[in-house]
Amino acid sequence: MTTELIISIVIAAAGWIWAIIQFFTNRRWQKKDYVQQQRYEAYKGFMGKMDSISESMRNDPTKSVFSMIKEFMASLLASITSDSFDAGTATLTFTNQLLDLTQKSCEPLQQINGEINSIKLIASDVLLDKLDELQALNQDLYNEMMLALKAVGKEQIPDFQELKTVGQQERWKRFESLYSEIRTIMRKEIGIQ
Repeated sequence: MTTELIISIVIAAAGWIWAIIQFFTNRRWQKKDYVQQQRYEAYKGFMGKMDSISESMRNDPTKSVFSMIKEFMASLLASITSDSFDAGTATLTFTNQLLDLTQKSCEPLQQINGEINSIKLIASDVLLDKLDELQALNQDLYNEMMLALKAVGKEQIPDFQELKTVGQQERWKRFESLYSEIRTIMRKEIGIQ
């Protein structure tokens, strides 16, 4: 064999080895880009859904507790000034409206759990820990509201002390900080930071 033939074989083998290395490197980058694109789409959908859930949790002023209290007081005053004093009907109507409002405010909490479950499949381990914590906080709030509803619903006149721990300041602060941490991790995972 001549030196030129050996050099040609070595160059050809090196070219094939380099092509194989490039092929696998390219596949790895394509997979990474695909996962990043999938995460982007899922995280974008999650953030949009969380914003719409957050918006739906804000009460319509006409359906708030204050408007119900105003209606309750008006019907109570009307019943006092009339010939037949019937405060029980006004109280029962107010209690039912309050229970309905509280139940409707629990629905977004269930939607949040569904949204969290939908992105758990593609979340990194770091994000998964934060999502688990968010889901636990969310479930804790939901369970507490359900307990309060059961306790209030048992009596004719509600004991509003049952609702005093719902939405504690520490829990809401943790919700806000945790959501901010999740958003930061998501941005990092899709390559924005």
